[in-house]
Amino acid sequence: MSTYFEKAASTYAQRSGAAWGAWSFMRRKESEAVFALLDLPNASHLLDIGCGAGFYMEGALKLFPSLSMEGCDRSAAMVEAARARGLPATISDFLEFTPAKKANRIVSAGMLEFGDEIGLFFAKANQWLSLDGRIVILVPKPGVLGRVYHEFHRRRGNEVRLRTPADCEEAARNAGFVLRESRSVLSFCWALSFAKESH
Repeated sequence: MSTYFEKAASTYAQRSGAAWGAWSFMRRKESEAVFALLDLPNASHLLDIGCGAGFYMEGALKLFPSLSMEGCDRSAAMVEAARARGLPATISDFLEFTPAKKANRIVSAGMLEFGDEIGLFFAKANQWLSLDGRIVILVPKPGVLGRVYHEFHRRRGNEVRLRTPADCEEAARNAGFVLRESRSVLSFCWALSFAKESH
């Protein structure tokens, strides 16, 4: 997976933030759903897990310039692209990542479909997240556009898992989370919000 993203890193942020094109339109719709579920006005510290070139960190800072945050990604080139834009990103697989402090918001968009580690992600998130915090994930739907996305990455040597909200909810529940809200983003993906069971 890293080879594709290492090569794409230099232009990834520009394409995501462009004012035109199907890709940028989709990213805008995704971010609208993600930021609505994150409830950023009540965020104190945000973790972006699988932050890539920093699309969501940058978007959050535009809305709330004083928001404390940190991100991690295992792609060195993606982290360098994020750092070049002044974003606090660390080169790390999420399994080895240790945040500077507890967060009350965690976002993971575009990472969890690559691999079988969604259960491990929620287990780690339980350690990172404050009791009253929430997690928002973005995952592609197992529909026509999801299959196109799957094929796109398969041709580039990446394996994509297409999961339903029920799949994600089961993995979250096993780690002590409950699904709070789900939003469909066009025909392509789901934005899902989770909280710890007691909250």
